Amino acid sequence: YALYPVYSGVVRALYDRGTFEKNSWKFLSTNGSDVTFQKLIDGDVDLIFSAPPSKKQIADAAEKGLKYEITPFAKEAFVFFVNSRNPVRNLTSEQIREIYAGKITDWSQISAEYKGKIKPFQRNQGSGSQTMLEKIMGKTPIMPPLKEDRLAGMGGIINDVANYRNYQEALGFTFRYFSTE
Repeated sequence: YALYPVYSGVVRALYDRGTFEKNSWKFLSTNGSDVTFQKLIDGDVDLIFSAPPSKKQIADAAEKGLKYEITPFAKEAFVFFVNSRNPVRNLTSEQIREIYAGKITDWSQISAEYKGKIKPFQRNQGSGSQTMLEKIMGKTPIMPPLKEDRLAGMGGIINDVANYRNYQEALGFTFRYFSTE
């Protein structure tokens, strides 16, 4: 979804206006990254615009004798956020890695202004944002999320971090596009 303005422009450039307006549903659809990569692997689509594939999505393609041809063409900001009542305003990449590895578990380990158990939300495996978190983590393993902390949709992670019952402790992540909608 984050690249919708880009891929909409590409589709409009590839198809004449009349064909596109009558059949836009055929040429332009949006899905989460997990569904998008599966459609490509299954041959339902020929081209996708997405964050890079996860290790599992690469392995799934290889099982069918396929290999992705990836052409990077744009960058999207990846942001971490807390509830507005949390006074912590800056986290380093190292702090993010330590939080999602389970090494930093309380906000007091980061800020003298605030304490409380950090509630680090995650997305579902194969989603573009979870894959981006994995990339940021590098070789540092991500702690497994509690079932209630694994959120399916991008809107879900933003709303749940904002409204979590211990709201000030929540931490989430998303692509900038979703945080500004």
